[in-house]
Amino acid sequence: MIWWHQFEEYRLPGGEAAITNLAMQPSDEGPSDRYPLNQNNAMLINILASLIFYFLPVFFPNVLWLSFAPVVFGLLQFVGHAIITPKKIGNRFYSPGLGAVILGHVLIACYWFYYTITKG
Repeated sequence: MIWWHQFEEYRLPGGEAAITNLAMQPSDEGPSDRYPLNQNNAMLINILASLIFYFLPVFFPNVLWLSFAPVVFGLLQFVGHAIITPKKIGNRFYSPGLGAVILGHVLIACYWFYYTITKG
């Protein structure tokens, strides 16, 4: 799921890093390594999210609370891609990554809540 999300952000259609930098950077001045989503920050966030938040529940499937972190992470992605970023870049409807968020993260989160509530 997270890899589909990253592919949509950075490759097809791509451009999420530039959009985030435009939305969050107060001015055009300054070196590019000071932008909020430079290559180092993006790599660190994506590797940590993939390795820690997404693989721990895979390795320990009987520990249900470990799967809560990717669910919350996915729902926060919805807030960022559907609410904050489009508003900051001129009220656009879509930002790269939103398709994976709606069709993946949100649906998985809904099912996760349904499953955990019905199974106790």
